[in-house]
Amino acid sequence: MQYSKEEIRRIIYSPDTIAQRIKDERIKMFGERGKSALAAAVIDDEKGETGVHRNTINAWESGKQVPTLRQLLNLCNVFNCQLGYLLGEHDCKTRENSDIQDVIALSDTAIDSLISMKSQKKSTIARQKIDALNLLLENEETNNDFLGLVTVSLLHEYEDYTAFTEEPYIELKVKGTHFVSLYPTSYIKKIDGVLISEKLDELRKIAKQKEVTRNGND
Repeated sequence: MQYSKEEIRRIIYSPDTIAQRIKDERIKMFGERGKSALAAAVIDDEKGETGVHRNTINAWESGKQVPTLRQLLNLCNVFNCQLGYLLGEHDCKTRENSDIQDVIALSDTAIDSLISMKSQKKSTIARQKIDALNLLLENEETNNDFLGLVTVSLLHEYEDYTAFTEEPYIELKVKGTHFVSLYPTSYIKKIDGVLISEKLDELRKIAKQKEVTRNGND
Protein backbone atom coordinates (compact mmCIF):
# COMPACT_ATOMS: atom_id res chain seq x y z
CA MET A 1 0.00 0.00 0.00
CA GLN A 2 1.28 3.48 -0.95
CA TYR A 3 1.81 6.15 1.71
CA SER A 4 0.59 9.66 0.94
CA LYS A 5 3.08 12.55 1.06
CA GLU A 6 1.37 13.80 4.21
CA GLU A 7 1.73 10.40 5.90
CA ILE A 8 5.41 10.22 4.96
CA ARG A 9 6.00 13.66 6.49
CA ARG A 10 4.34 12.56 9.73
CA ILE A 11 6.48 9.44 10.15
CA ILE A 12 9.38 10.03 12.56
CA TYR A 13 11.47 6.93 13.17
CA SER A 14 12.59 6.61 16.76
CA PRO A 15 14.71 3.96 18.53
CA ASP A 16 12.44 4.46 21.54
CA THR A 17 9.37 3.46 19.50
CA ILE A 18 11.11 0.35 18.16
CA ALA A 19 12.28 -0.51 21.69
CA GLN A 20 8.77 -0.19 23.13
CA ARG A 21 7.17 -2.24 20.35
CA ILE A 22 9.70 -5.05 20.83
CA LYS A 23 9.17 -5.01 24.59
CA ASP A 24 5.37 -4.96 24.32
CA GLU A 25 5.26 -7.84 21.84
CA ARG A 26 7.85 -9.85 23.77
CA ILE A 27 5.76 -9.58 26.94
CA LYS A 28 2.57 -10.54 25.08
CA MET A 29 4.22 -13.59 23.53
CA PHE A 30 6.67 -14.79 26.17
CA GLY A 31 5.67 -12.99 29.39
CA GLU A 32 7.50 -10.56 31.66
CA ARG A 33 10.47 -12.92 32.04
CA GLY A 34 10.56 -14.04 28.44
CA LYS A 35 13.72 -12.28 27.25
CA SER A 36 15.66 -15.53 27.01
CA ALA A 37 12.87 -17.10 24.93
CA LEU A 38 12.94 -14.17 22.50
CA ALA A 39 16.75 -14.24 22.38
CA ALA A 40 16.61 -17.89 21.33
CA ALA A 41 14.23 -17.09 18.47
CA VAL A 42 16.17 -14.20 16.90
CA ILE A 43 18.89 -14.52 14.26
CA ASP A 44 22.47 -13.69 15.20
CA ASP A 45 23.78 -11.79 12.16
CA GLU A 46 27.39 -12.76 12.75
CA LYS A 47 26.72 -16.47 13.16
CA GLY A 48 23.87 -16.61 10.68
CA GLU A 49 21.80 -18.76 12.99
CA THR A 50 19.13 -18.25 15.62
CA GLY A 51 20.15 -17.31 19.13
CA VAL A 52 21.39 -13.94 20.43
CA HIS A 53 22.57 -13.00 23.91
CA ARG A 54 19.95 -11.94 26.43
CA ASN A 55 21.87 -8.66 26.82
CA THR A 56 21.07 -7.93 23.17
CA ILE A 57 17.35 -8.04 23.99
CA ASN A 58 18.01 -5.72 26.94
CA ALA A 59 19.80 -3.29 24.64
CA TRP A 60 16.96 -3.36 22.09
CA GLU A 61 14.26 -2.82 24.71
CA SER A 62 16.15 0.05 26.34
CA GLY A 63 16.71 1.77 23.00
CA LYS A 64 20.49 1.62 23.38
CA GLN A 65 20.79 -0.56 20.29
CA VAL A 66 18.61 -1.01 17.20
CA PRO A 67 18.23 -4.44 15.57
CA THR A 68 19.65 -4.86 12.08
CA LEU A 69 17.22 -5.01 9.17
CA ARG A 70 17.60 -8.77 9.03
CA GLN A 71 16.82 -9.02 12.74
CA LEU A 72 13.84 -6.68 12.40
CA LEU A 73 12.45 -8.90 9.64
CA ASN A 74 13.05 -11.91 11.86
CA LEU A 75 11.21 -10.18 14.72
CA CYS A 76 8.30 -9.54 12.35
CA ASN A 77 8.05 -13.29 11.77
CA VAL A 78 8.30 -14.02 15.48
CA PHE A 79 5.65 -11.44 16.43
CA ASN A 80 3.48 -12.02 13.35
CA CYS A 81 3.50 -8.34 12.42
CA GLN A 82 4.60 -6.10 9.58
CA LEU A 83 7.83 -4.10 9.62
CA GLY A 84 5.91 -0.82 9.67
CA TYR A 85 4.47 -1.73 13.08
CA LEU A 86 7.90 -2.22 14.69
CA LEU A 87 9.12 1.01 13.07
CA GLY A 88 6.12 2.96 14.36
CA GLU A 89 4.56 3.67 10.96
CA HIS A 90 1.20 2.36 12.20
CA ASP A 91 -0.23 1.26 15.53
CA CYS A 92 -1.84 -2.05 14.54
CA LYS A 93 0.31 -5.05 13.67
CA THR A 94 -0.62 -4.73 10.00
CA ARG A 95 -1.20 -1.67 7.85
CA GLU A 96 -4.54 -3.13 6.73
CA ASN A 97 -5.80 -3.35 10.32
CA SER A 98 -4.63 0.21 10.98
CA ASP A 99 -6.65 1.48 8.02
CA ILE A 100 -9.71 -0.38 9.31
CA GLN A 101 -9.13 0.96 12.83
CA ASP A 102 -9.03 4.54 11.50
CA VAL A 103 -12.56 4.03 10.17
CA ILE A 104 -14.31 1.95 12.85
CA ALA A 105 -12.06 2.41 15.94
CA LEU A 106 -11.99 -1.27 16.94
CA SER A 107 -8.86 -2.71 18.54
CA ASP A 108 -6.27 -4.67 16.55
CA THR A 109 -7.36 -7.90 18.27
CA ALA A 110 -11.06 -7.24 17.61
CA ILE A 111 -10.35 -6.61 13.92
CA ASP A 112 -8.35 -9.86 13.72
CA SER A 113 -11.31 -11.71 15.26
CA LEU A 114 -13.67 -10.34 12.61
CA ILE A 115 -11.22 -11.19 9.80
CA SER A 116 -10.84 -14.69 11.24
CA MET A 117 -14.63 -15.12 11.20
CA LYS A 118 -14.77 -14.11 7.56
CA SER A 119 -11.97 -16.51 6.63
CA GLN A 120 -13.97 -19.33 8.27
CA LYS A 121 -17.21 -18.36 6.54
CA LYS A 122 -17.74 -21.89 5.22
CA SER A 123 -18.17 -22.96 8.84
CA THR A 124 -21.82 -22.86 9.92
CA ILE A 125 -20.93 -21.39 13.33
CA ALA A 126 -18.73 -18.67 11.81
CA ARG A 127 -21.43 -17.79 9.28
CA GLN A 128 -24.01 -17.56 12.06
CA LYS A 129 -21.73 -15.25 14.06
CA ILE A 130 -21.43 -12.94 11.06
CA ASP A 131 -25.21 -13.01 10.57
CA ALA A 132 -25.68 -12.16 14.26
CA LEU A 133 -23.31 -9.19 14.03
CA ASN A 134 -25.03 -7.94 10.91
CA LEU A 135 -28.39 -8.28 12.61
CA LEU A 136 -27.22 -6.35 15.67
CA LEU A 137 -25.55 -3.53 13.74
CA GLU A 138 -28.18 -3.14 11.01
CA ASN A 139 -31.02 -2.44 13.47
CA GLU A 140 -30.19 0.96 14.90
CA GLU A 141 -32.78 1.13 17.70
CA THR A 142 -32.11 -2.37 19.03
CA ASN A 143 -28.39 -1.86 18.47
CA ASN A 144 -28.33 1.29 20.62
CA ASP A 145 -30.42 -0.29 23.39
CA PHE A 146 -28.55 -3.58 23.50
CA LEU A 147 -25.03 -2.16 23.22
CA GLY A 148 -25.96 0.55 25.70
CA LEU A 149 -27.05 -2.05 28.24
CA VAL A 150 -23.93 -4.14 27.68
CA THR A 151 -21.73 -1.04 27.97
CA VAL A 152 -23.26 0.04 31.28
CA SER A 153 -23.18 -3.52 32.60
CA LEU A 154 -19.55 -4.22 31.64
CA LEU A 155 -17.73 -0.90 31.85
CA HIS A 156 -19.32 1.10 34.65
CA GLU A 157 -18.85 0.39 38.34
CA TYR A 158 -21.70 1.94 40.28
CA GLU A 159 -20.75 3.71 43.48
CA ASP A 160 -24.29 4.92 43.98
CA TYR A 161 -27.11 6.48 42.05
CA THR A 162 -29.56 9.26 42.82
CA ALA A 163 -32.84 10.27 41.25
CA PHE A 164 -32.44 12.57 38.25
CA THR A 165 -34.75 15.56 37.90
CA GLU A 166 -36.74 13.92 35.13
CA GLU A 167 -37.82 10.68 36.78
CA PRO A 168 -37.71 7.80 36.04
CA TYR A 169 -34.26 8.59 34.59
CA ILE A 170 -31.34 8.48 36.96
CA GLU A 171 -27.94 10.02 37.39
CA LEU A 172 -25.20 7.51 38.09
CA LYS A 173 -22.04 8.31 39.99
CA VAL A 174 -19.45 6.22 38.17
CA LYS A 175 -15.89 6.06 39.49
CA GLY A 176 -16.15 9.51 41.02
CA THR A 177 -17.74 11.18 38.00
CA HIS A 178 -21.38 11.73 37.11
CA PHE A 179 -22.82 9.79 34.22
CA VAL A 180 -26.36 10.63 33.13
CA SER A 181 -28.05 7.41 32.11
CA LEU A 182 -30.57 7.19 29.28
CA TYR A 183 -32.12 4.22 31.03
CA PRO A 184 -34.95 4.38 33.59
CA THR A 185 -34.38 3.20 37.14
CA SER A 186 -36.15 -0.08 36.39
CA TYR A 187 -33.56 -0.79 33.69
CA ILE A 188 -30.67 -0.36 36.07
CA LYS A 189 -32.26 -2.60 38.70
CA LYS A 190 -32.40 -5.54 36.32
CA ILE A 191 -29.62 -4.64 33.94
CA ASP A 192 -27.45 -7.61 34.90
CA GLY A 193 -29.44 -10.05 32.86
CA VAL A 194 -33.15 -9.64 32.43
CA LEU A 195 -33.13 -6.60 30.16
CA ILE A 196 -30.32 -7.93 28.01
CA SER A 197 -32.35 -11.11 27.64
CA GLU A 198 -35.35 -9.03 26.56
CA LYS A 199 -33.29 -7.26 23.91
CA LEU A 200 -32.02 -10.61 22.66
CA ASP A 201 -35.63 -11.72 22.27
CA GLU A 202 -36.28 -8.63 20.15
CA LEU A 203 -33.32 -9.47 17.96
CA ARG A 204 -34.54 -13.05 17.57
CA LYS A 205 -37.92 -11.78 16.33
CA ILE A 206 -36.20 -9.53 13.79
CA ALA A 207 -34.04 -12.47 12.67
CA LYS A 208 -37.12 -14.64 12.14
CA GLN A 209 -38.83 -11.87 10.16
CA LYS A 210 -35.78 -11.53 7.94
CA GLU A 211 -35.68 -15.29 7.40
CA VAL A 212 -39.38 -15.35 6.42
CA THR A 213 -38.81 -12.46 4.00
CA ARG A 214 -35.73 -14.11 2.54
CA ASN A 215 -37.57 -17.44 2.06
CA GLY A 216 -40.48 -15.62 0.45
CA ASN A 217 -38.15 -14.01 -2.08
CA ASP A 218 -36.48 -17.29 -3.04
